[in-house]
Amino acid sequence: STQTGSLTTTQVGGLTTTQLKNLSTTDFVELTSTQIGALSATQIGALSATNVSSMDATQTAALTTTQVKGLATTQLSGLNATDIGELTTTQIGALGGSQIAALSATNISALDATQVAALSTTQVKSLTTGQLAGLSTTDIGEFADTQIGALATGQLAALTATNLSALNATQVAAISTTQIKALTSTQLRALATTDVALAACLLALGHAFFVGRAATWPRRRALPMLWFGAALASKASALLIGPLSLAVIEAQRCWPAPSWTAARRGLRDLAWIAGGGLLLVFVYCGSDWRAE
Repeated sequence: STQTGSLTTTQVGGLTTTQLKNLSTTDFVELTSTQIGALSATQIGALSATNVSSMDATQTAALTTTQVKGLATTQLSGLNATDIGELTTTQIGALGGSQIAALSATNISALDATQVAALSTTQVKSLTTGQLAGLSTTDIGEFADTQIGALATGQLAALTATNLSALNATQVAAISTTQIKALTSTQLRALATTDVALAACLLALGHAFFVGRAATWPRRRALPMLWFGAALASKASALLIGPLSLAVIEAQRCWPAPSWTAARRGLRDLAWIAGGGLLLVFVYCGSDWRAE
């Protein structure tokens, strides 16, 4: 072990694949991060699955993206949840499609939110139906809307009804009509009706606001006000999502020729729409004005 740790990077780089394959776990764990970094992708690929799994956090962090790409599917399939948790987002992003597919369902589920965010749409498309079926509601909630939209019909159909019901409004809105057609009746019923309604109302709100910016008061304020009230009645999160969406639309419209006059008018309209929509919800739902 002491002798292993004393090898120079040049000597480590000269080790044959046979020597590395026969290296014991006791010897392998003595390699420093510098020595690990000196290994070529071919040498990394020659390591036993046991040795790869025995790497500590420091050794794992020393792996370059080229070395990560050199990991064999058998090596990756032997990793446990702790090993997966030690991979950086850059290393996760370097994994190829076959490497992603080689990970166990448990390891895919063990990815944290930052690691999931590092997955490209190409990598997401490589996930197997078994991996997707093993996701928890927390796991599925970590997927971005673009990642949900990138799933093939067979992949989306592999999600459990529970996971589909856990999708938020943005994720539901990212599902294409082709993906929807692939879902079973049970899965369709599992889609949260509040999220579907919210997504529809927010879409109508954004459209009404955008096309009515140069119109008179009824179309500029009243119609978006009604749609905001409908969105808010379907789900409380519209209280934040709605105004933010309208603010983005207004900022994009005013950007080519910004002026304080246009900005003030936009803010007044947003205040009318938000306040009026909130009032409509109070009238529709009623309130005893008492704390619960």
